Amino acid sequence: MSEDTTFMGKLKSDFSDLLELIQKNDYVILEPKKRLLVEAALTKNFYCNHIYYKSPYDESLYINLNGKVLKYEHPKFKSFLGWKKDMILTIKESTKLFNGIQCFQLDNVCDDLSYTETKSSTNKNLLQKMKTMDEYKNYNQTLLNNNQAYKTAFDKFNKFKKEMRNNYMFMKGYEENYSKIFNDREYKLIKKFTDILKNPNDEYNVSYNITKELVDSLIFSDLYKYLFRECLVKFYKEDEKKIRKYLKDSPSKYDWDGMKIDEVYYKCKFEGAIQYLNNISSKKTVFEKKEVLNDVNNLIIEEARNIYESQKKKNFILDGNDLLKFWIYVIAHCDTKNILAEAKFISLFGSAGYNSQDFIAINFSSAASGIRDEILKNENVLSQYVEPNKINLTNN
Repeated sequence: MSEDTTFMGKLKSDFSDLLELIQKNDYVILEPKKRLLVEAALTKNFYCNHIYYKSPYDESLYINLNGKVLKYEHPKFKSFLGWKKDMILTIKESTKLFNGIQCFQLDNVCDDLSYTETKSSTNKNLLQKMKTMDEYKNYNQTLLNNNQAYKTAFDKFNKFKKEMRNNYMFMKGYEENYSKIFNDREYKLIKKFTDILKNPNDEYNVSYNITKELVDSLIFSDLYKYLFRECLVKFYKEDEKKIRKYLKDSPSKYDWDGMKIDEVYYKCKFEGAIQYLNNISSKKTVFEKKEVLNDVNNLIIEEARNIYESQKKKNFILDGNDLLKFWIYVIAHCDTKNILAEAKFISLFGSAGYNSQDFIAINFSSAASGIRDEILKNENVLSQYVEPNKINLTNN
């Protein structure tokens, strides 16, 4: 790989501050192939999308100067956090540039607006990604009408729903016991459906993720009222009342001056993120709720970046600990109903997938549970283990 490419040449000539940052901190450059580049498109924002550092918490995660995250799975990078659509970027060449800078040449650009997917024109994929639960329900009917193997597998799916509603106990304090059974059983269903529906030319994980959204839509269209409204909301109703009262009586508990964060962020109010979080209440599937969280996360990062760069006059670099504190602030100041139940629902029933938004969901759930644990401390601690009880029903 030549160091005198259009990409590197413009980086040296127009963005020497970024180059200095790369050299000083041993950052990594992801360089698209020259044929993909138009010089006019090489803006500072474009370069910030292509300059990365490794997460100190997970060496497979690479974070760029815009706060977006790629996951490294040799020999590819995959979009993981902050991107508007899924991307798979294959490493074509790796080299060391001047002063030891690590550079990977990719087969595409790290920009989901310019990213182009290669699709097969000869193989029609049975799997189609939808946006909502209702769209997946309609799609399911099409599959039942046109695919006998899928129709046969669907009978096992109906049995799964009936057993999870009637045969297993869902109890406060032991929710993880129920969710382990739920997720293990659901994983086997999704895998079976994926094997039936996937295109041989597709990435398996992509097919799996779409199938999981399909299965989630069908499960929660029937079970959401039971699992969320009749169980989790009731489980955490009193806890939420106590937390709301505490925060009302102690409004400064989660203000910035008590959260050990850089004073530059004291100007962050995150009002847009706090307001948008209310949309989670209208969603009934894990993937739709995660989409709301993803949008909230983008609003948080955008406001933090704008305030940081306007005050510090230098590039914003997202810190994982700061992001968790941002989420704690948002949750502590929001008026979203049943926020504890929402966090529990996502953590319990979202673990069977490999969605790129899982990282955001973990921050959301960790922030909510952290607030609950800190305020309520050791209240209502359950110590006795209860084995989930399966009731065999004869009249199914």
